[in-house]
Amino acid sequence: MFSDNTLSDLSRFWELDTISSKHKLTPEEKRCEQIFADTTYRESDGRFVVTLPLKEPPTILGDSYNMARHRFISLERRLQKNPILQKLYFDFMREYIELGHMTEINSFDWNSTEPSYYLPHHGVMKESSSTTKLRVVFDASAVTTSGKSFNDIQMIGATLQDDLQSILLRFRQHRIAVSADIQQFYRQHLVTSPQRCLQQILWRESPRTPLKTYVLNTVTYGTASAPFLATRCLLQLAHDCKNKAIQFTIEHDFYVDDYLSGSSSVEEAIHQCHEVIAVLQSAQYNLRKWHPNSVEVMQHFHGINCDTQGSVDLSYNFNEISKTLGLNWKLFNDTFSFTINLKHTDIISKRHILSTIAQIFDPLGLVAPCIVESKIIMQQLWLAKCTWDEPVSEDIQRSWESFQNTLPLLNNIEIPRWISCDSPIKLQLHVFTDASERAYGACVFVRSIHADGSVHVHLLSSKSKVAPIKPATMPRLELCAALMGARLHSKLSTDLLLGGGNHATSSRTMVVLSSGPSMS
Repeated sequence: MFSDNTLSDLSRFWELDTISSKHKLTPEEKRCEQIFADTTYRESDGRFVVTLPLKEPPTILGDSYNMARHRFISLERRLQKNPILQKLYFDFMREYIELGHMTEINSFDWNSTEPSYYLPHHGVMKESSSTTKLRVVFDASAVTTSGKSFNDIQMIGATLQDDLQSILLRFRQHRIAVSADIQQFYRQHLVTSPQRCLQQILWRESPRTPLKTYVLNTVTYGTASAPFLATRCLLQLAHDCKNKAIQFTIEHDFYVDDYLSGSSSVEEAIHQCHEVIAVLQSAQYNLRKWHPNSVEVMQHFHGINCDTQGSVDLSYNFNEISKTLGLNWKLFNDTFSFTINLKHTDIISKRHILSTIAQIFDPLGLVAPCIVESKIIMQQLWLAKCTWDEPVSEDIQRSWESFQNTLPLLNNIEIPRWISCDSPIKLQLHVFTDASERAYGACVFVRSIHADGSVHVHLLSSKSKVAPIKPATMPRLELCAALMGARLHSKLSTDLLLGGGNHATSSRTMVVLSSGPSMS
């Protein structure tokens, strides 16, 4: 129906509609944690060795070889028709072998009674990546002859890191900001040897040679437990760190493998980065693709010894736009921006509208008026029971064309990342809420006062929701907006106070519930 990328974007679009909160661990999540605590260990070089948390025995898996073989033959034909894709695929798999992340099984017993699983695989292109244009993805959801897949018998584990909004909010507190990511994050963790037979693949570079069987030795992207295992190891590394400040930044400033943090000065930022690099290297994690908003920090990282301090981008361009957790971060003027690319179509359909809306990624609610208008159009699509590819009604088409014509204007918007000023003597949070018959929402502003009396005001975050289909009274909708504002304030004040040495910790917070102009 949609491509994987579009479905992922739409899912992410609606997930941002909620105000997240901590939840209690389920029995399965507790069991998953217990398995990790009881079985995880580190090798002599510091690398973590983990046990895949299984909720059912692998003996219930049926045959997967024939399915994997059929899918590999299809993949092989596609690669032969596309030499460029084929080269990228071969390069990826060769590197996998050279790094020891997968190993060929030279003598395989086809009649073995040991439980095993073959992972089909395919390539996913990412043109925007500065390092790996193609990533090979392993499909652990492929069903065996028993009706069960490898992912079906794995525990998923709890979400351990802070949510996206919380990390971005704290990222906006720092005068000096930096971002980086861990190279090949999942693959830095070894899977215990007895379980590697559950991560087998078929591979060869030529149809003229026999199919070979390989085992994947590391945590594999595409398996259900991979996010938990990788992030849990990272948190364990933080827990073992004696420096409380570095422990905090590793615990709270990572979103999977992306690192977003900073400090109040160039010197402090450089020191923190060096400390984080050293701690992560003790577990064989390599932080790379450093992007600071400071020329001084950038120049310092250009002088880092890559062999001892982690790799940096020597081709770094301070005028480039860094992709930061889905947001465009313009380093040279330290602002967030948006990129909307409209595709022309002769037929305005539900598919076209949703594909376009999915491009608008705004985790902080910086362009909420635009977002809420798109939500209203989506609600109209469902109420009209529109099919995916037939033209929408004239009313919806007019609404959409009017909205679509304004979308490119988002490309001209630049929003300051930093939400404070130098040495503020007071910080306040001001919350405004409002509702109309069509939607309601809340927004939070940061008001900082400098020692010289100057005042700086920045939008921190906002949320909006479409009014329910069943008619509700205006007082009820106003109350819904006030409740949203109270919850948003509670979350934001908690997230900002997490920042330890940041200005917001010692400042007073003011909440102003106010009714403003009606929302569209």
